[in-house]
Amino acid sequence: MTGFRGDKNKTIIFQNRSGNTPVVEIADDSFGNSPTEEAILTEGIAYIGRNAFSGCNKLHQVVLPISIEEIEDSAFENCSSLKSISLPMALKTIGDGALKGTGLRTIEIPKSVFWLGDGLVADCQSMEHVTIPENIGRIPDHMFEGCINLKKVELHEKLEAIGERAFFGCNNLSSVTLNEGLLFIGESAFSNNKALTEINIPATVQKLADKCLDRVKRIHVNGYLPKDFFKSCILNSEDNYSADNIYDIVEITDGTYKLFIPRYIAARDIAKMNDTFYMRKFSDITSDNKFVESMLDMAEYTETKQNLAIAIYKYNNSSSIKTYLRRTAVNLTNRLLDSKKENELVDFLKLNIMSLPSMKKLLADDRIHQFTSAEAYLLNAISQSDGSSKTFKL
Repeated sequence: MTGFRGDKNKTIIFQNRSGNTPVVEIADDSFGNSPTEEAILTEGIAYIGRNAFSGCNKLHQVVLPISIEEIEDSAFENCSSLKSISLPMALKTIGDGALKGTGLRTIEIPKSVFWLGDGLVADCQSMEHVTIPENIGRIPDHMFEGCINLKKVELHEKLEAIGERAFFGCNNLSSVTLNEGLLFIGESAFSNNKALTEINIPATVQKLADKCLDRVKRIHVNGYLPKDFFKSCILNSEDNYSADNIYDIVEITDGTYKLFIPRYIAARDIAKMNDTFYMRKFSDITSDNKFVESMLDMAEYTETKQNLAIAIYKYNNSSSIKTYLRRTAVNLTNRLLDSKKENELVDFLKLNIMSLPSMKKLLADDRIHQFTSAEAYLLNAISQSDGSSKTFKL
């Protein structure tokens, strides 16, 4: 079937015969951008062509027969009113962007499907959940890109690879469970996901591509780091950067040992880190506190260095890190006062690093009166330091 004549085209029932001729397919570009609201395909139709219904922004219901085997590229792309669709159990292939930009909230891909195209449900801004069968071994490139309402992803146990930009820009995606058996994560796969702050990398993963974890702040590893690990989560300071995470630090842990590293470092340092950890167990290197503390030398910004020092000191109580924090305490507290980061200021004060004169100087600063918790903590700390019995409750 190649199109429709007439003005009664809100609801179209696609018959499987036209006279004595069987109808087995909906042709490419046949109903694109039409005002169709309902499309009902009858048994016997097996193929939906490229762009067949693309741009039908009033299309809200599609009924597919069990005879459908192929849905081609962009078949329903930008059908923004399409909230649900039931894919038949005989379906074999779904093309690139076939459901891109639709209003779908959830979709279950049948076990019969052996091929998924790139960007299948990209830009589906209402998408919350997708079920992918175990016979699909790879999440295609751009699969969920721009699915801003996707919050949680659980991958089946037989998945081996996640494609390039598969979850790019899923800003509400806060939980991802990666399966044992996963081998590869593609470039920028989880990039630009502000809600995804923590992830566990299975021991089976062999390679992480560039920037695939560029927003994740805490990464759990198992034994050895995958190839090019630091390119996945650490960014080249010489490239363009996002102003809201330039001072971030990344925590990498195997559950026992930890490594803290600036989000942005020089390209030579990224290469150096990959070489240092290549074919060596994470714990063999990070058990050396001097190595952990050497990460301060890679920080290119004072704020990054201060954040890094606080994290390292909380981890190992290093005397050299304590000395650095004492020297920079005035600068650090001024920065936190100026940026009105009271919680971070209180956390720093609780480290009990500041000298008594420095604490008194901070208490005399008019800005401190805006922060009642920090002010109360300072009063307590000062009274205990000078031997006074007077105490103040937070």
